[in-house]
Amino acid sequence: RFADARAEFERAAAAAVAGQSHLYGTIGRLASGATDLDGAVDALTRATRAEPNNPTWHRLLAGALLHQDRAGEALAEFIKALLLNPGDAETNFGIGQIHLNAGRYAEAASAFRRATDSNANAIDAQYALATALTRLGNSKEAARYFERVELAQKQAMASRRRTLSIDALKEEAGLSAQNWRG
Repeated sequence: RFADARAEFERAAAAAVAGQSHLYGTIGRLASGATDLDGAVDALTRATRAEPNNPTWHRLLAGALLHQDRAGEALAEFIKALLLNPGDAETNFGIGQIHLNAGRYAEAASAFRRATDSNANAIDAQYALATALTRLGNSKEAARYFERVELAQKQAMASRRRTLSIDALKEEAGLSAQNWRG
């Protein structure tokens, strides 16, 4: 019922005295989730107009533009977001992706470094940084990042296995308790 929800948010945003950007941001997120990229761009553009100093709206608008293959416009929005929040890992990652896709590997590596500096657990940024470094011919440094990614993936897999084992043990215990009572 995306259309109904969107219509309600549109009505609320049109009548809002305050918080209009958040309503448009919600519409943009709903539209993105429903793969209505034109609707997402429209709503997020209105959110940035309503609250131009909110880096989140610029970052989300950049992402929607990027999905529409509008890399130049997306880069401009990412830069606005970065000016408002220089340490944002997601924004730096988005900028890095644009540079990487355009073959600007040094710029990509720089943006991905900023992303990993801001969020050491950003596996995607570490992998992308390793990729950019490889394309720059810096295979030794790239190998270190690839190793970090591999280690993080192994740890995530081990954690997932533990969770599955615990869930299975709980299920078995529940069945055993049920059989014992029955």
